[in-house]
Amino acid sequence: MGQALNIDLHSDSKYTPEYLADMELSHPPKETLRLPMTPVLKQTFLRNMETPYSVTAIPSKLESRYRTVPCKESCLECGVHYEATISSEGQPVFMDCPFCVQTHDNDHGYNFTWYKNDSTTSFSMERHARVYSDGRMIKFVPARLEDSGFYDCIARNSVNCSKKSVHLIIYKNDDGLCYNKEQSYLQTLYAPNDKVVCTGISYFKDKNVKIKWYKDCKPLNDSRFQTIEFNLVATNLTVDDKGFYTCEISFEYDGKIYNISNTINMTVKVIIPEPSPVIINPTNGSIEAELGSNFSLPCNVSCRWCDVNWWINYTLPELYSSRYIKGGDYIDTILQDGTRIRTKYLRNTDVKKEDYDQIFICLAKTSKMATRVYVSLKPPDTILRRCLIGIFTVFGLVIILTEVMYKIFKIEIVLCYRKYCLPLTYKGVSDGKLYDGYVIYPKSNKPIMAHMNIFVLKMMPEVLEKQCGYKLFIFGRDELPGEAKANLIDEIIKQSRRVLIILIKKEAGNLFDDGFEQDVALYNALIHNKDKVILIEAENIKDYTSMPESIKYIKEKRGAIRWTGDVTDRALSANTKFWKNVRYQMPPIPSSQGEMLLRVKPYKM
Repeated sequence: MGQALNIDLHSDSKYTPEYLADMELSHPPKETLRLPMTPVLKQTFLRNMETPYSVTAIPSKLESRYRTVPCKESCLECGVHYEATISSEGQPVFMDCPFCVQTHDNDHGYNFTWYKNDSTTSFSMERHARVYSDGRMIKFVPARLEDSGFYDCIARNSVNCSKKSVHLIIYKNDDGLCYNKEQSYLQTLYAPNDKVVCTGISYFKDKNVKIKWYKDCKPLNDSRFQTIEFNLVATNLTVDDKGFYTCEISFEYDGKIYNISNTINMTVKVIIPEPSPVIINPTNGSIEAELGSNFSLPCNVSCRWCDVNWWINYTLPELYSSRYIKGGDYIDTILQDGTRIRTKYLRNTDVKKEDYDQIFICLAKTSKMATRVYVSLKPPDTILRRCLIGIFTVFGLVIILTEVMYKIFKIEIVLCYRKYCLPLTYKGVSDGKLYDGYVIYPKSNKPIMAHMNIFVLKMMPEVLEKQCGYKLFIFGRDELPGEAKANLIDEIIKQSRRVLIILIKKEAGNLFDDGFEQDVALYNALIHNKDKVILIEAENIKDYTSMPESIKYIKEKRGAIRWTGDVTDRALSANTKFWKNVRYQMPPIPSSQGEMLLRVKPYKM
C-alpha cells in the first residue's frame, strides 16, 4: 500500500484544496501532489465519494481488482422492481437491470454496476467468475440457494444516475418432484381453448432453443396440446387438465449444456354460457281490447337475470301517452325447480282507435342476448264477423277438397260425364272425320311382336271398336293394296280424330323397321297435330334419346300410357286402368255413337 497516486490540482482538478484539507494531510496542497494510497482509498472507496467527482488517475495494476464506485447518494432511488426473478438451484440465472421509466429510454451511453443488498463492493466483470456483471445483466452460472436476496443495479451516464433493486429467489425443488409448489407460477385457463405461457425465460426468446413440456414431471404427450414458440396451446380443455406444467429449455453456455425450467400451476375454468331469456307470454300476434276499456298486459320472462321492458314503437309507454301507466318494478316468482319468472306489466287506462295501429314490444335482454315479442291490439270479434269467417273457411276447404278429389279421380269423373251427361247435350254436328283413331305400330322380328300383334289386331279392336264404339284405322289391316304410303299416311291422319302410336325400345336402326319413320308425312302430321297423338309404350322405355324428335317432343308435352303386356281375358275389359287411360284421351263421343246416338246402348263403365 506504499504506492501513491498522482493527483492533478490544476484549475479543472476534481480534487479541490478544501477536499484535500479534509483528509488532514501534513503538507499543503500544491499543483502536483503525491498522496499516500491509504488516505485516497479511504476517502474515495469507503466513503463512497461524497463529492460527485472520481479519481482521474489509478494505477493500471489496480484496475482489474477495483472499480470506481458511483455515488449512491446522488442517484435517483427507483425502489424494487415489481417482478421478482425466480429459479431453482443449479440453473443459470440471467437478471436484467430494469430502467427507471421516468429517466431512461434505452441503455445507450450508460454504465451499469451491480451490488448485492447494501454492499459497497460491486460484482466482478470477469466472465470466468460464477457471478459476474455482463453489461446490463448480472449472470449466475449456476445459481445457488445463498444467492437469494435483493440486488441493486445502478445505471449512470453523464447526465442521469438511477438505482433500482431486483429480488432474486433461488429455491430447492420439493422432494421427489421436479418443481417447488410454492414457487410455481399460477395461471388460469378458460375452456375450451386457451394457452399456457412459459414465464420467466424471456431472455431466451430470441435464442435458437427448443422447449419441452411436462405435466406433473411426466412428458406431455397429448395431441390436444401443441407447442407454439414458448406457449403451450391447448384445445378442448376440461377441468381434469389442471396440474403442474413444467417448461424446460436446454442451451449451451461456454461449452456446457444447461437446462432451465419453470413450473406453472394451471387451473381450468369452464364458462357456462348465459342462457337466452325466454318470453313465456305473450306470443307474437294480436290481442283483443275493447275501445274505451282499460287493460293490463303482462310480459312473463324466464331468465337467470334479465331486464324486461315494454315499448310502443320503440318508445317507453309512459313517454308515448299519458294513458299508459309506468309499469313499475319487476315481479319475480321463483318456481320449485329454481326457475325465475320475471313479470313486467303494460297498462292502459283508456284504449283509443290509434292504439290499434301501434306495435307493442316486450323486450327481455341480458348482458349478451336479447329476445323480443311483437303484439298488436285489435277490436273484439262480433258474431257476424265470426260467422263470415266460418263460412269463408268452410268454402275454402270445400274448394281445396274438390280440387284434390278431382286430381285423384279425374279420369273416372270425365268418363262418367261422357256416359251420362254428354249424350244429353250432344247436338249431332259432325266434324267430317272418318276415323276416331289411326293406329301405327312397328313391325320387326323382335320376340315382343307376337304380343304386339295380339294387342293391336285383337285387343284394340275388341275394346275400342266393339265395346266403346270407336272406329279405328289400323295400318296393316285397313289400307288397300297399291296405295302410296306417304300420301296415305298424311290423308288418314287428316281424317282421324286421334293418332295412336305404339312404341317399343329402339336398340338399333329405325324405330319402324319397315320404313314408316322415313315418311316425311308422318312427322309433319305429328308436329301439326300433336294434341291428337296418343303414345302407348308396349315396353318399359326409360331412354328416349334415340327416338325421333317428334316422338320426344310429344312425350315431353303429353306423356305416354304404359301397356303391361297382359293379354288375358281380364285385359279385354274397357274398365281396366289401362283402357280407362286410353279412353280418357280418345274423342268424347265415338263416331258410331254420334251417328246413331238414339239407337246405340251405352257401354258399361
